[in-house]
Amino acid sequence: MPTGEKGTRRKRGRPRRSDAPDPAAIRTAALARFARNGFDGTNLREIAAEAGVDVALVARQFGSKMGLWKSVVDTIAQRMADAQADTGELPSAGMPLAERLRRALHGFVAFNAAHPELGQFFVNEVARPGERRDYVLERLWLPNRRALLPLLREGIDGGIVPAVDPELALLMLIGAVALPLITGEAVSQVLRQDMEARLTEAVTALFVAT
Repeated sequence: MPTGEKGTRRKRGRPRRSDAPDPAAIRTAALARFARNGFDGTNLREIAAEAGVDVALVARQFGSKMGLWKSVVDTIAQRMADAQADTGELPSAGMPLAERLRRALHGFVAFNAAHPELGQFFVNEVARPGERRDYVLERLWLPNRRALLPLLREGIDGGIVPAVDPELALLMLIGAVALPLITGEAVSQVLRQDMEARLTEAVTALFVAT
């Protein structure tokens, strides 16, 4: 080994603890993999390769594939809570109902557009009963329901949102946002352009009467 390189080249073998990568990069790669291939179709080695890190470091940092999966869900839940911090106050905010609904819908679209894999990830996990479905429903579905359902109910009662069951309206809203993000690139080249703005306009037109 040349003298100038001494002490800088890492020896072969178990990665050092000091080599630990950014956990956010691993979670991003994991979300993409879990959304694309499902939990059972994904392994830590593939996630590590996508994140560009050693698989031993991933295992050390998260403990297991399930530990990493829960970390992904918890991180999304926290980001969602931060994004929805104001939404829970909207029913009592001093502004017209239609404007409150528009702001809530805009925020919902913006969050999902920033996490385009989330819709497919959610669908994968809620399709089958079990621990993972229960965890996703508790951490992701119920907070969304608590934040948006009161506004939808108020909108229906006020004649601004179409007169349907509010629970059904919420499911329709999630589908209206998630499906274009999941399939838009495959279905239409046009949908790739200004997706967030297009979705916001379309969802608002569907759910808020002018």
